[in-house]
Amino acid sequence: MVNKDTMNFELEDKYGVQGLCDKMQDGLEVPLSFSNLVIESVKKYYDIELVQRDDVVQRKRGFWIGQPHDGKFVTLIDSKLAYHGA
Repeated sequence: MVNKDTMNFELEDKYGVQGLCDKMQDGLEVPLSFSNLVIESVKKYYDIELVQRDDVVQRKRGFWIGQPHDGKFVTLIDSKLAYHGA
């Protein structure tokens, strides 16, 4: 089971460190059910506050980092960039 302490490793495994940093600037799309876990993990390991940029988007149900999700996704972005037209 993924938790706050393992989420960072899962994200880095999925995107790579540089890819994850880029996604935090451009928009990291994650299942809604994982958004709080991602926000907490990124804050803990990167000291970056992520915020939701857009509304919830319905995608196909499936698996994300090996865990099932219901297909509801949100886009998270660095809060420092969110209000500057990013």
